[in-house]
Amino acid sequence: MEEGRLMSEQTADTAVGHLRALGTELDRRGIGSDVVTSGCRPRLRLHLVPECLYPDAAFEDNVVAAPGADGCWLLWWPWAEQIAAADDPAKAAELIAGELDEDPGTDPADACPVPAGCTAGTRHEDLSPAGDSGT
Repeated sequence: MEEGRLMSEQTADTAVGHLRALGTELDRRGIGSDVVTSGCRPRLRLHLVPECLYPDAAFEDNVVAAPGADGCWLLWWPWAEQIAAADDPAKAAELIAGELDEDPGTDPADACPVPAGCTAGTRHEDLSPAGDSGT
């Protein structure tokens, strides 16, 4: 994945299609998301509760779709680590959900709950920067 290069409109449309398919699969697993098309490449922003992330992690809540070196479309973490083939969004969603469920040492019974007044997959103001419509 090449960072910083603008995508052609056709390539961006393909990326958005893959990201929407992944978003549908993540929603089925209770992980909300939205496709953001501003910037140099489309990305899928995951709606995560900040307190549920590792306190010392440099985790970014985005996934991008881009062709690999062989031209096949892949889903990537923002630090250019491959997640899965873009044509298998169910597998990618499973891997992402598994990554988010990993807990570095606390009891699974202490899993981070959805904040009061929010439901899983619902966008809430504290997770959405002011002025960012997600489109």
